[in-house]
Amino acid sequence: MKLDLLARLGRFYNKQLIIGFIALSAIILVSIIGLQLSPIDPLRVGEFRSNLPPNDVNLLGTNALGRDMMTGIFLSTLNSLVVGTLGAGTGVGIGILIGSFAAFFGGKLDTVLRILTDVFLVIPMLPVMILIGSIMKWSVPLLGI
Repeated sequence: MKLDLLARLGRFYNKQLIIGFIALSAIILVSIIGLQLSPIDPLRVGEFRSNLPPNDVNLLGTNALGRDMMTGIFLSTLNSLVVGTLGAGTGVGIGILIGSFAAFFGGKLDTVLRILTDVFLVIPMLPVMILIGSIMKWSVPLLGI
């Protein structure tokens, strides 16, 4: 049965993709199911004493505001996944829009949009390169700016 499935997948079979999909699915399921099964409201302040160590009710203890840490982890995991998905979707949408304009009009607009895209790809790395240069006392040409 397993060999038949792998044979049908053929060149689309990728072990890393399957492992990543299983891990991501497990994280999503644990965060959703954990929030649904937990009787503790993760946002309610002062429900328990602050900074409790792990115990029977609070499996990971409480934070300084008296909130349960485990339900907080479930909620923050779900929020992080939603924000990451929305951010990636927005980036893909903007990329498709800019790429469509560049492909449709071509010429100088294509060149300008390509240069703008290259600039925005470099900007996140620029502060890191400046920081490394200031720490290591390198000169600007060595950083490749």
